[in-house]
Amino acid sequence: MEGYNIFIGSPSDVQEEREIIEGIINEMNGYYEHFDVPKLNLISLKTDVRSKVGNLEGQSVIDKQINGKYNVFIGILSMSST
Repeated sequence: MEGYNIFIGSPSDVQEEREIIEGIINEMNGYYEHFDVPKLNLISLKTDVRSKVGNLEGQSVIDKQINGKYNVFIGILSMSST
């Protein structure tokens, strides 16, 4: 059974929250490992996106490499206290 690709988008100041979500997803995959349910696959900027592709930079790099390759998007926002 195929899985669901999950992309988590977040700024660097919410790393702790991101790690919590990743931990929950990994825990769910471990729990449901022996059941006939789809696996949840994390897509990460750190491991799945190269910093430059051709002449592209910034958000264009991300869009080009992961556009349409995920089923679920989780966005984490932060409100700076400055």
